[in-house]
Amino acid sequence: MINRFNTILRHTITITIVTFVVVAAGTIGYMMWQTRQHKDMVELARKERTEMADRIWKAKAENYQNAVRDNSAWDDLVDFTENHDIQQPDSAWLEDNFGYMIDSYKAAMVAIFDNNGRRIYSKIAEDYEDFDFFTLDFVMFSKKFRETGLTNFYMYKSDKLMEFFGASITTSADNEHLLPPKGFLLLCRDINQAVIDDYRVSVGAKDANYSQEMPSQDDDDDDILIFKNLDNYADHCEVYIYSVFENNIEKFFEEMKPVFGIFAALCVLAMISLILFMRRSMTIPLGKISESLTSSDPTIINDLTKKKNEFGQIAQMLQEFYMQQEEVKIQNETLVLQSEEIRSINEDLSSQKDQLAEVNLQLTDSIKYAGRIQRSAVTQIENITALFPDSMVIYLPRNIVSGDWYYVAQYRDKKIVIEADCTGHGVPGSLLSMLGISAVKDILNSMAINDEEILPEMVLNRMRTTIKTTLIKQTDDTMSMSDGMDMSIGIIEPDHSKMRFAGANQSLFIMRQDEIIKLKGNRMPIGNYVKENDFQGEDFALQKGDALFFMSDGIKDQISSDMEKFKWMRLEAFLIENSALPMPMLGKKLVQTIMDWKGDMEQVDDMTMIGIRL
Repeated sequence: MINRFNTILRHTITITIVTFVVVAAGTIGYMMWQTRQHKDMVELARKERTEMADRIWKAKAENYQNAVRDNSAWDDLVDFTENHDIQQPDSAWLEDNFGYMIDSYKAAMVAIFDNNGRRIYSKIAEDYEDFDFFTLDFVMFSKKFRETGLTNFYMYKSDKLMEFFGASITTSADNEHLLPPKGFLLLCRDINQAVIDDYRVSVGAKDANYSQEMPSQDDDDDDILIFKNLDNYADHCEVYIYSVFENNIEKFFEEMKPVFGIFAALCVLAMISLILFMRRSMTIPLGKISESLTSSDPTIINDLTKKKNEFGQIAQMLQEFYMQQEEVKIQNETLVLQSEEIRSINEDLSSQKDQLAEVNLQLTDSIKYAGRIQRSAVTQIENITALFPDSMVIYLPRNIVSGDWYYVAQYRDKKIVIEADCTGHGVPGSLLSMLGISAVKDILNSMAINDEEILPEMVLNRMRTTIKTTLIKQTDDTMSMSDGMDMSIGIIEPDHSKMRFAGANQSLFIMRQDEIIKLKGNRMPIGNYVKENDFQGEDFALQKGDALFFMSDGIKDQISSDMEKFKWMRLEAFLIENSALPMPMLGKKLVQTIMDWKGDMEQVDDMTMIGIRL
């Protein structure tokens, strides 16, 4: 439909434009021809006037020996200016005579100029005070006056046609024709409609005859008449130009009336045809389509579907749309039912979520309470500093509870430091750690009661037996190879001169000045192992100022955002660099270093370290 409408509209616009262009081209051509005729006529009139003016200028220049001597205001003005010093004129006399000249000649301006074109005195009519008369090159005009004696010219400015005419001012003497002029008089008139109408009456604008007789050069009394004849001729010529132009315009419009009538009739006929055609081809089908869309009734456009045009295609598309709309309605009803079911499911899920949140809160509270119990089971820092004044503890569980534990105590005269890392972390690890704390306390108390020598390797052997026995009982006579714990034990003599150390998969760091000494433990855990042997211990001579570090592997296994582990090497470098710090400050700085290293990454394992300085 859109394509057909565009085609019809394009053809209609084309016909209208072609018709208009043809008529407009003819009109413009005729006007151009008339304008050319008018310009030729004006040019011819100007040429005739110029030739006549030239003859008059030459006649006056050859025999212009006396000033004008009649009784007119112009004569008096010329007589005065010729016999007086124009550089110092009588302003009162000039004011009166210039005013009389403006009234009698219907002038707009009268002025006196010296021989150099400088204005000496002027008077402007009231109606022309805003008109700028003095923008012309009067130096050039003074030269013209010296050459011809008389001259006139026209200026079109501010929608006004102004005529300027005047005469040279000479000294009254017999040899005046040999003397240069003193200056010139200039009078200006507005060639307005009133002046034109006056001259139409006086000289007959439409039948003007320009073959006026030139006056005799010997007739001095006709000098002013020569000027007046010239004046009349100039005005008469301008009136003739205006008259011809007006007549041509009137004639043009008179001749073009039939053409304009035919053009208007054609336009009306084209518009009526276009309206009828559009009503038959577009308005009625569009009305049916609009009514069908408004009422959502597909039967209204049944007859349009049989047409093989754009409207038929639109009607078929609308009927398909109505069918799809019905299908969508059915689907929407189904979706509403499904939405109700989903809403019911969401309500159930929301209820279950609330229940899970409540259970999670209870579990979290229970785990936090277990964490407090676990922290109370390990040795408190106050008890450690009582045995080792310069000491520190780092205890950072991965979760709320930890799989690491430590124990520091004194049995008889020996000080015992134990650190252990149980399998796993979180709740399973914390339960195993509580088992380990309880087992090691029982073993140490039993050895003390029985007055046995407390050796670290013996403690490890008995711990392995206890853990394996306990776990097998609790897991139906089975135990995983990974169940158990890593442990390190140091037993220090009262005078801090010697220490016996034994480890299960753990080593001891001893920092002596700027050196790290490692005491490696046995490569066996507290638990099942492929090849089990008795744990072995070793003695180590201590020195004053030695720093001992018992730790799990959580610190060295922590990864950064670059997925790089902290490693033992970086930890050793840190301990050496900060060896001069007291243990509490060293512990705080190490924790901050580990947190900076971890960044936004999760903590991978429980972290525990006991540091003592002898």
